[in-house]
Amino acid sequence: MTASYPLTGTAAVLLTLLLGGCGESDLPAHHEEVLACAEIERAGGNCNGEPSVGGANPDPAGPVFSDRPAGSLAPREEPVEGIDLDDYELVFADEFTAPTLDATLWKTAFEWGPDLVINDEQQYYVDTDADPDFGFDPFELDGESLTIRAMRTPEQLRASANEQPWLSGVLSGAQRVEFEQGYIEARVDLPEGQGLWPSFWLLASQLDGRRPRVFIGEYDGGRPQALFHDYQYEDGSGSVRSAGQLRVDEQGLSEGFHTLGLSWTPAELVYYIDGVARYRVVGDDLPGQPMYPVLNLALGGTFVGSTDQTTPTSPALTIDYVRVWQRVAP
Repeated sequence: MTASYPLTGTAAVLLTLLLGGCGESDLPAHHEEVLACAEIERAGGNCNGEPSVGGANPDPAGPVFSDRPAGSLAPREEPVEGIDLDDYELVFADEFTAPTLDATLWKTAFEWGPDLVINDEQQYYVDTDADPDFGFDPFELDGESLTIRAMRTPEQLRASANEQPWLSGVLSGAQRVEFEQGYIEARVDLPEGQGLWPSFWLLASQLDGRRPRVFIGEYDGGRPQALFHDYQYEDGSGSVRSAGQLRVDEQGLSEGFHTLGLSWTPAELVYYIDGVARYRVVGDDLPGQPMYPVLNLALGGTFVGSTDQTTPTSPALTIDYVRVWQRVAP
C-alpha cells in the first residue's frame, strides 16, 4: 500500500528548528518540565535553561516553547518536499476491524504502570490486559475503528483507580510495535472539551542514551483549533532538550477524522497534518534507536488545565488506523 503527499503553494511552508532545550526530568515525567516552561512563557515569564533556536520568545534565556503561527519559516531554510511512499513498504497496520483489541500488537498500560501520576493528569488508565474485570473498559471496537472512551470514576471504583477522578485508556506498542525510521500515520477523530488531552507520540524502546520522545500530535480540547508538535531527548547529563513546541492552528480539527503523520530519517523529522508538512526538526540528536507508538486520552494536567463542569461526560478519541511504512532497501 502506498500514498503520496505532495506539497503545493503556501501549504508547503513549514517551521524548521534546530535542537536546543532546557529542564531536568526522568522518563516517567518525560515532558512535565518542558510543559511547565511553556505555561510560564505563555504567562509572560521565563524558565531557566538554554533557549531553543527559532523559539518564539526573544529573550535568549527564555523557554523552549514556540507559539509561532503555522506557515512561518526559519531563516535560510527551504520547505521540504512532501513524502512519496512509492519507495516505502507497509510494515505494520492495524485497521481495528477485529471484535477485540489485539494484545499481540498493543499493551493497555504504560511501562511504568497505571498508578504513577505525571503532569498532574486526572485520569487512571485502565489496564484491561492485566485487569479485565476492573469494572470499566475504555476500549470500544465497532468493526471499523477503535474508540478510547473516558468517564468520570464511579465512587465504587475510586480506590481501584488510585483516587483519580477520570477513567480512560492508553494504547502502547512497547515490545509489540517497534521500528526505526520510516513513516508513521494515524487517522484519528479528536474530542473537543476543556481538559481533554489526546496524544499520538513515540517513545524509545531503550531506557538509556537519549531517551527520545516524538510528539507527533498533542491536542488541547479546550483550544479545538490547536495541535502541537515537539521533539525531546535527554543529553549526557540527563537534561531534557527540546526542539521547541510548535502550535499549529487549523480550522476543523475537532470535526471528523484527520491524519497525523511523521517522516523519520537520519537527517530530519517532518510532521504532517492531513498530508501537509507543518514542522521540521534537524540536528545531530535525532532518534537513532527503535521507538514505539502511543495513543492515549489524558484528562487535565499541566498543559491543558483541569477538567470542569463543561467537560463532556463521555469524551472519546476514535482511531481509524495506525500504519507504519519503511523505505525499501535498494
